Amino acid sequence: MKKFVTAALMATLAITTTASMAAVDKPSKAVAVKFKAGASGATYNGKIKGYGYDQYSFYAKKGQALKVVTTGNVDSYLFHNRLADSVNLGEYSSDLDSNGDYILPYTGTYQVKVMQTRNDARKGKAPSYTLQLTIR
Repeated sequence: MKKFVTAALMATLAITTTASMAAVDKPSKAVAVKFKAGASGATYNGKIKGYGYDQYSFYAKKGQALKVVTTGNVDSYLFHNRLADSVNLGEYSSDLDSNGDYILPYTGTYQVKVMQTRNDARKGKAPSYTLQLTIR
């Protein structure tokens, strides 16, 4: 009986942990980035609540330069399935070149995730932001 209760408790814990992790890993807003004809950039606005994040997806080719500028008290990170880790796109990131660009290492779909710091999320802040994304 003791083994059964322990197994049931562990199964319940595993299910609730997986469900809560899945809920956190889902973007609050998912946007497919679209550029107007002849344009190489786009601007979006949003608001981050709690531990959520907004995700902006786009297709780009290897060697293109990505520039991301945000206003508001938010952070932005770049993801791609072949990158070993996320890339900090913040103004003072060591991942950026002297022009503030990140040279994309792969062809494919990338995601920029905009989020607030964990400390601000704990405080219940909900910052508004503007995201300017340019690919050259």
